[in-house]
Amino acid sequence: EGLHAAIAIEMVERGDWNGAAELQARPGPFNQTMAITHFARALGAARAGRAPQAGQAMARLEELAKGMTDPRQQYFARQAGLQLEAVRGWVAFAEGRPDEAERLLRAAADADDALGKHPVSPGSLLPAREMLADLLLERGKAREALAEYEGCLKLNPGRLNSLYGAGSAAERAGDREVARRHYEALAAMVAKDAIRPEVAKARAFLADAGRPA
Repeated sequence: EGLHAAIAIEMVERGDWNGAAELQARPGPFNQTMAITHFARALGAARAGRAPQAGQAMARLEELAKGMTDPRQQYFARQAGLQLEAVRGWVAFAEGRPDEAERLLRAAADADDALGKHPVSPGSLLPAREMLADLLLERGKAREALAEYEGCLKLNPGRLNSLYGAGSAAERAGDREVARRHYEALAAMVAKDAIRPEVAKARAFLADAGRPA
């Protein structure tokens, strides 16, 4: 179960939406661990435009959230609830309702920020504010997206995807100095032989700007 959760996290972090949608969920003793895989499956299907499949995974995620009745599981139940809200936002976007999508993701982002980090577990599988920023960027709202990526980085310092997103949003908004700052932070935190496409794009921008990459 733990291995499957780790694979789910890896796919979501890399934006492998089709791969996430096809994850095989295995039953286990801990609802909060199973919820990671079902959230990844739901989000992957929604981001891949496969709304019916997303709905099936969301139904299972909702069941798991309702099953977390132990007071010690309330944090994870609330986390699953806001993840459901975020997936509903991406489903709305896939179905051509961008304003509704933005409203749902903004509500999920505010709830995620308020929930905060569990004292002994990792943070969010995928911060909802980063998802909101991704949506805004897809909608062409680069400056709004930049503000949300930077908001996410305040609570999740050093997140590669948010650093890249902030750089990309600033670049699209025509603010090359802010883009440079975020891309430099990204390049500084990864190994020299890192091969992720986001790293390559950041380094290409810095090289073009005449800065060390």
